[in-house]
Amino acid sequence: MSNSIIKIGSNDITVKEYKGKRVVTFKDIDQCHGKQDGAARKRFNENKQHFVNEVDFFEISHSDVGDDFGRTYGFNKKAPKGIIITESGYLMLVKSFTDDLAWDVQRQLVNTYFRKGEDETDSSLVKRELAMAKLNNSRARAARILLKVADSVDSTEFKQVLQAHATKEITGQFLIPLPEVPTDYSAGDIAAMFGVTSNAIGIIANANNLKQAAYGHNVYDVTKQGMQVPTWRYFESAIPVFSKLTEEWKETHGRKTRKIVPLNPPKSTTESGVRA
Repeated sequence: MSNSIIKIGSNDITVKEYKGKRVVTFKDIDQCHGKQDGAARKRFNENKQHFVNEVDFFEISHSDVGDDFGRTYGFNKKAPKGIIITESGYLMLVKSFTDDLAWDVQRQLVNTYFRKGEDETDSSLVKRELAMAKLNNSRARAARILLKVADSVDSTEFKQVLQAHATKEITGQFLIPLPEVPTDYSAGDIAAMFGVTSNAIGIIANANNLKQAAYGHNVYDVTKQGMQVPTWRYFESAIPVFSKLTEEWKETHGRKTRKIVPLNPPKSTTESGVRA
């Protein structure tokens, strides 16, 4: 790659190109605009959801560009990756730079550095708009699928999880908060605690009406075939109940157990749950 220099204001900028496009680094932007080191990177990270990969920026590694990774782009040779910014990405980054120097630097970078003597603005903007349209359509489709699945399930918490992720697809953030899921245990977990089988736990639970909201909730597990199936899991509140009932189960060697009702059974405000 040619290491020619272009002067922007009082700064000498090494010409950098990638996939036929002129690009700059965060360090170049900070230097030209007289900003503190890291200012451009911070603004990019704060708004990254609005930048389109391979349109507004590229993420490159040493394997992509060889020795130019450090020699031309100025990245640490030991760094795993580096980000380079295209013309459209640069213009998005510096929207909030409104001082006199910023306007002058933008004009010089666009006309002297990025254009390479040719007017590329129209084609660049069209490509970016098409890419953004495709991305937004993809996010909208994903959100519709999530909402459709939410309408088909009974679990209140699972509905909220799906709805929360649907809003994130559209807006980039969780406008609907994710529900808090309490610690829960499978029948196998409970069985291991008290030295009985998972089958015994199921029989005890059914005989004593323990599959209710006070003691657990339904979660959706994925089978090897990729199907979602409801599975009952138990809360902490069920453990002392099983402690009493499993002792009686072991004494009777699996014969029908006598129903033991715990004192002051806990109240529940949720009907069902979902695994996080």
